[in-house]
Amino acid sequence: MTGLEAAYAFETPAGVDFVKLPAVKKIGPDAYRSRHLRISFNRVRRLRENLIKAIAKSFDPHMLVVDNVPRGVDGELLSTLDFLREHRPRTRIVLTLRDVLDMPEEIVPRWREWGVYDLLERSYDEIWVAGWQELFDPTRLYEFPPAVAQKTRFCGYIVQHASGEAAAAIAQELRLLRRPAQHRERGRRRRRIPTSQHLCGRRGEAAAPGSEERRLPRPRHAPRAAQRPEAAVTAVR
Repeated sequence: MTGLEAAYAFETPAGVDFVKLPAVKKIGPDAYRSRHLRISFNRVRRLRENLIKAIAKSFDPHMLVVDNVPRGVDGELLSTLDFLREHRPRTRIVLTLRDVLDMPEEIVPRWREWGVYDLLERSYDEIWVAGWQELFDPTRLYEFPPAVAQKTRFCGYIVQHASGEAAAAIAQELRLLRRPAQHRERGRRRRRIPTSQHLCGRRGEAAAPGSEERRLPRPRHAPRAAQRPEAAVTAVR
């Protein structure tokens, strides 16, 4: 389930399909409007909320993966999360997050006001962070409660291979040294910053078998301006 305009431009494996949600557009820190439909945001939000819940009920997924917005747009996921916890307790619910969300002084008060920390503890089984804890630790900077920090896993950074010519052109444009990104600590040898090869391993854990780096799906055609979905929800069965 996604609000992404270009969802169908990407090749998908067999057995995978999309449900397109009515699109919304963010117009302020906590404000949205309908992107296409000529109706109020409240009506669009109700449409999205009802669609998400109906699909979760009928599809009965083994896992629900929520992208980046724990409550969904304006809380649209709350009724679905409550339903799954009460009536589908075997469904695993996972949240994926970027490591850097915003300034801590912006995120922490907002999440407390919206009850996000309680939601993470009550409704989510795991939190997968695209990042490296030793480089940037959102569990500390965003003040995750101990129970939430304990269920957080760091997946490394997701990268794609590029040709030497493309990498050289980017390095020249950004005036970068032509050396792989490395992390130096005083008194310790250099270590490469981990990528998705360390998929969702906690610090100190070995990478899971078969978790080698994966390429992102290749688009059938490149849209000029692909919008990031406001909240993508993946139901896996």
